[in-house]
Amino acid sequence: MRLPRAEPSIGVLRHGRWWARCSGVALFLCCAGCRQHNPYSLAWPEPKTGAGGSIAVSAPELPALPLPDPNRLFDWSLLDLDGFYPPGCEKIEPHGPVRLSVAPEPGLRFPTAERYGSPNKRFWLVHDGWERRKKKVLHWLLLVTANETVPKSVFGTEHAFDVLWAPHSEHFAITHYPGGNKSEVLVVASGDGAKDEIAARAAAIPYFVDGISERTVAKAYRWTTNGELVVRGLGRTEREPYDLVGFEILADVRNPGGAMQLRFLRGFVCRGR
Repeated sequence: MRLPRAEPSIGVLRHGRWWARCSGVALFLCCAGCRQHNPYSLAWPEPKTGAGGSIAVSAPELPALPLPDPNRLFDWSLLDLDGFYPPGCEKIEPHGPVRLSVAPEPGLRFPTAERYGSPNKRFWLVHDGWERRKKKVLHWLLLVTANETVPKSVFGTEHAFDVLWAPHSEHFAITHYPGGNKSEVLVVASGDGAKDEIAARAAAIPYFVDGISERTVAKAYRWTTNGELVVRGLGRTEREPYDLVGFEILADVRNPGGAMQLRFLRGFVCRGR
């Protein structure tokens, strides 16, 4: 037997409609509140516009790179490069490309037990061994002349040094390595043993805008076939960022009774090295 369907009363219908309206309003307010306080929402900044309405994009700030240590030890192998210029460095050639005819004589490192003879075989340079004074080892360079029994003492040091004979045998060069990013280049006359120091850094400074620091190393690289000495040097600029610099000087030692003439040949600057 089917029971008759119960029809809702007017009061129930009104109550249901009121409840539906209230539920809808509450749901709307709840959703609106969620949109206002959503912690996962992303707030994109308004782009800045430049002239003409174009969008201006600022580059990110990168940390500054550390400056090279001005007292860092030099790579001495750079002084022996056949092409002189290290890869990636700026060239300085105030007089144009350099073309020199250099002698093949490589020189000799002292102390050694070898006798280092001059090209004309009239002179020999020898090391007289070690002499201890106050617990230090001293190295003496002696100049021996043919048909003379007494050698001349021309140089003494506690450190190593290189010697390079000139092709005409009238001079030889000494490169002294006392350590600590320092060196000195001397030219010695084989006749009387007179010595002159080559101020290579002073001759190169005018060609470098940022100067050259006092911690500079130099080396007697080669003699030319005309009897001039090629001196190479390494240093750093006096001001930041202390870039690596190199230079080449030509020393004319054949001026009798006059001052030695120095001429700047070329140089380089290695940025950031």
